Amino acid sequence: MSFIFGGSFSFARRVTRYSYKNASYCLAPEIVERVLDHLWTEPRALKMCSLTCSGWLPATRLHLFRSVRIRSSYDCLRFTSLIISRTSMPITFLQCVREIILQDLPLRGIDMNSVARGFKKLRNVETLGIAFWPAVDLPASLVDDLLRCFPNVTCLRMEECEIEDPVQFVKLFCGFPKISRIQVGDPKLSHRSEGLHPGFDQASMEPMRAILCPRSLHKQTPLPDLVIERLDLLLSKHALRLAGVLCQPRFILRLRHLRVHWYCDYIDPLLYLLDNVVGNALEKIELSINSAGAGTAQSALARVIRKLDVTNVRSLTIGKTHLDRNIHPDTLTWIPTLIEHVIERSRHRVKLHFNIGYREEFTGTSWKLFPWDSIDKLLGKLPARYARRGMNVRVEVWDPKPEGCWMTENGAHRFCKEVENQLPRSKCVVYDSRVHFSRPYRQASVECSMTVRAR
Repeated sequence: MSFIFGGSFSFARRVTRYSYKNASYCLAPEIVERVLDHLWTEPRALKMCSLTCSGWLPATRLHLFRSVRIRSSYDCLRFTSLIISRTSMPITFLQCVREIILQDLPLRGIDMNSVARGFKKLRNVETLGIAFWPAVDLPASLVDDLLRCFPNVTCLRMEECEIEDPVQFVKLFCGFPKISRIQVGDPKLSHRSEGLHPGFDQASMEPMRAILCPRSLHKQTPLPDLVIERLDLLLSKHALRLAGVLCQPRFILRLRHLRVHWYCDYIDPLLYLLDNVVGNALEKIELSINSAGAGTAQSALARVIRKLDVTNVRSLTIGKTHLDRNIHPDTLTWIPTLIEHVIERSRHRVKLHFNIGYREEFTGTSWKLFPWDSIDKLLGKLPARYARRGMNVRVEVWDPKPEGCWMTENGAHRFCKEVENQLPRSKCVVYDSRVHFSRPYRQASVECSMTVRAR
């Protein structure tokens, strides 16, 4: 080193030119893949990178072909014909496909035999999404065809789907032998239509016993149980149905991630669902109950919450709780009950997140509807494991009007002060505040992140 920097300038310049001229591409493949992974939301940039260097092609293909969305019967036929066609060049992207999204019911009026031959070559598909299926009479063999095309599915996602036939609904969730994750949500469909699909009682479940507990072809023993590790039950017309199906003996709810937004007046299916969660695998809980009554319903909900094994929970989110003038504060007593149970029983430092929404214009009295006083008492006497670093708390408030008083930089600072005033017994240290605008800018939210320590 001393010789290079201490020599003549011409020698140093000659060495530098030689080094740059003969330098090879020396970045490790792992570093290149990490860099390209940051472009997973930019398909155009990924396509340009795939054409820039042949060594970048495998990493870009993992993102470009990871998810395939089929929007019509014509697209479905074209895609499957491409897969089963005999060309001189091998089709190498099939192993990159991890998710198939069937939108607008693209399997109507087509030859399912040829389609099944094409889909069967996608052996690595783990997620099946069905989106925006209209309320039409589905073919009797449609669900069987899906099970035949995608036998290795582990995650099933339903978005804005109207499946009126209860037999096909039950068969859809019980037919995939490897399913472990379920996500159901159709908020727009629920708002457009009236009422929910009725749930399943013991009498209505009896004709479906053969679907819930099918027998194998060569043995007389039932098929293996279905172990569900993640459940996302959002606002949906199928909430009662899905809760009734998951409470059947064949399903084992060994959940790691529980996310439930319950907006039904009938709360018993939710109680049965939570009561069937087994094991201590829960790591993340997001719960929102906006229609539970007071008195007996709250007592039953608190009893079920205290039975949950939360020793491994690391994150607790109180889902979007709508506060308006018609809500009664006694219907939110489940919130401090859940927070207290998780803080006392968990072995980890739990991250706490509150998500509050307003259907009407925010007023100062709206704060009093949320159980801040009970939460402040819990945070004021945190266990010893929080003594040094405290608890990370994030409060997010949604405003129906983007031009609300808090949706500015100064308003965000005032919002943080207002949150601190609601927690007088706790020692709050705010370290971040920001404003978010949702697309298409119909709602806005202000977020306050803080560290809470007991005084």
